[in-house]
This record gives sequence, C-alpha cells and structure tokens, in this order.
Amino acid sequence: MKSLFRFILLLVLAFTLPSAFAQSDRGGVTGKVTDNTGAILPDAAVTLRNEATGVEQSAKTNGAGQYVFQLLNPGSYSLTVASQGFKTVERTHLVVDVGQANSQDVALNIGSTSETVEVTTGVQELQTESGSLGLIVEQRSIQELPLIYGNPFTLETLSPGLVVYGVNPNIHAYDSVVS
Repeated sequence: MKSLFRFILLLVLAFTLPSAFAQSDRGGVTGKVTDNTGAILPDAAVTLRNEATGVEQSAKTNGAGQYVFQLLNPGSYSLTVASQGFKTVERTHLVVDVGQANSQDVALNIGSTSETVEVTTGVQELQTESGSLGLIVEQRSIQELPLIYGNPFTLETLSPGLVVYGVNPNIHAYDSVVS
C-alpha cells in the first residue's frame, strides 16, 4: 500500500513539475563577443546593469566568446563589454521581457579601453529563437482598467495570442476556458 502511494506520488510529480518550470517570470541576455574581424574574444568582461534599480551583474566570456545572464527581472538594462586592447562598448535601453532571451552580439574595435563606444537602443528586436509570449501588467493598468466584477484575473485577457472563450458572467475569469 505504501509503495503504491509512493508510485502514484512519483507519477503526479513527473507530470506536473515540467509544466511548473515552463512558466517563467524572468528573462535573459545572451551574446557573443568578437573583434571587428569576427575572431572570438575569450575572457572579455561583460557587465549588465538594471537601469531602474542600478543592480549590476558581471560575467566573463567563455572560450567561445559567449556570455549568458539568466533569471533577470523584466525591464531596461545597460550592457558594457570591455577587453584588454579594445575600445569599451556600452549598449543602453536593452529590453528584457518575460520568458525571452535578448541576444546581444558585440564586436569590439581595436583601441584603448578608456575609449567608449556607446550604442543606444530603444526598439525591441523581433524574437526569432522562441515562440513563447509573456505579459507584464503594470500597477497603473490594474488600478485604472475596468475589471469585470472587480476580478483582477480578467487582465489575463490582455495577453497577446490568448483566446478566451466560454466566459460566463456568473463565474470567475479563472474558471473560464483559456487556450
């Protein structure tokens, strides 16, 4: 009896845990650092700073010239890349969205590290690596948008690509069928 219970518990966990990890409220920034000829630059210093909070994270590129910042809060970030004998490159206003990895490949030009090349971005790039979508509902939207029966779960219908059908005014939005 006890082993049957353990077996059923194991089956339930095996089927529910992967879907729990698929839900992500964070994003990431990845990229590759090369010189202006396309040669990889290992051990380049990469710094990512959240523009809203000022929190910084640092990393070094690996042997393939790649860097990864994962589990980032959605928002706007600044990326700084520096390597000995090359000009420092700074990119500002990089947008990190929920469930997305923002790819930022950087090519460094030969020069002094005291020289800085600043690239400002404000337009979000088309995400071609993944088909996942996410939505951030800001506090202002929650306070100012009309909510059906005062239910904040109706804001889920603002998410792109979400089709809600079978909404019954006598039940809550979280009881509705969502595809």
